[in-house]
Amino acid sequence: MKSKYKILTDPDNHKLNNNAGEYYYVEDLIAQTPDGLIRVRGKYAATKIKFIGGIWIIDNDHSIEQKPDIVNGSSIPWFGQWLISKEGKWNRSSGFHDKGYKYAKIEFFVNGRWIYYKKSRKWFDQLYRSLMESRGVEEWNSTTQYEMLRSCGWWTWWNYRRHDE
Repeated sequence: MKSKYKILTDPDNHKLNNNAGEYYYVEDLIAQTPDGLIRVRGKYAATKIKFIGGIWIIDNDHSIEQKPDIVNGSSIPWFGQWLISKEGKWNRSSGFHDKGYKYAKIEFFVNGRWIYYKKSRKWFDQLYRSLMESRGVEEWNSTTQYEMLRSCGWWTWWNYRRHDE
């Protein structure tokens, strides 16, 4: 059975000139979910998206420059990096999670346009786990990261939400 979750693009990323370890993607990071296509904006937008023969065809022709979403990748705490490094198959999945925590919403591709929809913290945590599993991350690793997010992620979620007001 095919996964309902899949990252469709694997764009390059560029680090920013800061100490926070933040970066942006050059092209859009796009994933398929049961709810539809979602994205993290890169510097250049995907200009053509079509569903042909049961698969999504995405054309990044670098003609549209946009403000990219800033992400920090897998935010593994320093004390856990001996077990799980910040780099790995899970890093692209974390781009969607980072955007979700920051804005409490994500862009869906609906009727040829990208539209923001609000989602819960639990939804973003589950998205992260499902995207990791679709990329072949070992079960112990995805479960460990998911359980840490569910246990400790409320602090980051709350910090972003208090700035929303």
